[in-house]
Parts: sequence; C-alpha cells; structure tokens
Amino acid sequence: MINYSEYYNGDRKATVTLINTHWDKSFDKWEVTMYINDRIIEKRTISSENMAENIAEDFVNGGYDSRSLLNESN
Repeated sequence: MINYSEYYNGDRKATVTLINTHWDKSFDKWEVTMYINDRIIEKRTISSENMAENIAEDFVNGGYDSRSLLNESN
C-alpha cells in the first residue's frame, strides 16, 4: 500500500491509498479512508484513481456523500 494523497478541511480528513496487488496495473485498487476528528468513519475501495480522488475531495468539502457523527447533528 502506498499513501497517494491526503485532503483536509477542518476536522475532516480523507486519504487515498494505492493498493497494487498484481503486476498488471489494471488490477490496481484505490482505498479512500475518511476521518472525522481522527476517527475512521468509512473506507471505500475503488478501481479508478480519479473517482477515489473525487470521493475524498467531496467528503472533506461536505459534499452530498459526506458522513457525520451523531454528536455532530444540530
């Protein structure tokens, strides 16, 4: 696993990690790990680098697919 990129915004963080398990690059996977207050909220495995980056960026920017802790609700 290779840490590929990290996104930050306030208490939210998302990391994108490359998981290369095969000599053929078409089998590479990208793991997006999403955090709030340094606690893991969700992990997703994606087959597209671009999609993984978009998910990470959407999460830290509070996009439509972002998660929140119950105690963050108003």
